[in-house]
Amino acid sequence: MAFAELVDGRLVVQTQWHEKDIVKQIPGAAWDPRAKIWTLPLSWGSCVVMRGVFGDTVQIGPKLNEWAWRERRERIAPANAVRECTELLDDGSPEAEVLKSWR
Repeated sequence: MAFAELVDGRLVVQTQWHEKDIVKQIPGAAWDPRAKIWTLPLSWGSCVVMRGVFGDTVQIGPKLNEWAWRERRERIAPANAVRECTELLDDGSPEAEVLKSWR
């Protein structure tokens, strides 16, 4: 079973030898021969793809879990909410003025 954790600002994945072809499917995956671990870019996309290729066979460490929930709450969920808006909020902000000019 693979184990993923946030270590020094990197997404680190420890795998068994037979899982190397699975982790190689994740864009940006790199093998660190000294530490004998895989590293991935720390991004929401890397986490989503990692979960997609490993499914339930990857265990998520507490630091990565905390980072992912914070990322989802503070960045992903608000972006998805804006994506689903059907009407422009005219609050007088410079951003709203630019968006109005595109209509």
